[in-house]
Amino acid sequence: MYLDLLLELVNKTYQELYNKSYLEIIKESNYIYKLRFETEVITVDKSVGNKYRLTFEEFDGTIDDFRDLYDVILGFNRYCCDTSYFIDLTEEFIRKIALYFN
Repeated sequence: MYLDLLLELVNKTYQELYNKSYLEIIKESNYIYKLRFETEVITVDKSVGNKYRLTFEEFDGTIDDFRDLYDVILGFNRYCCDTSYFIDLTEEFIRKIALYFN
C-alpha cells in the first residue's frame, strides 16, 4: 500500500517542482519500481521493514529539490543534508507527505 502511495507522491512532487509527469512506470519486482521522466529515472523501493527509498541518478539536482521540499513538509531543518543518491522515508514520513498533497 505505501509503495503505491509513494509512487503517486513522487509523481506529485515532480509535478510540483517541474510541472512534468512521469512517462512510464517500470515494475522490476513487487518491491522495486522505476518512474521514468523525460530526462531521468527515479527508483522507488521498499528497502526493509517500514523504510522506503527513493534513488536518483545524480547526487545533486533533482534530489536536492526533493530533499528541500520534503524538509519543509516534514518540518526539518536540512534533514537530508548529505550527498547520497537516495532519500529514505518511513511510513510516517510518507503519510505526512501525502497530507501535504491532499
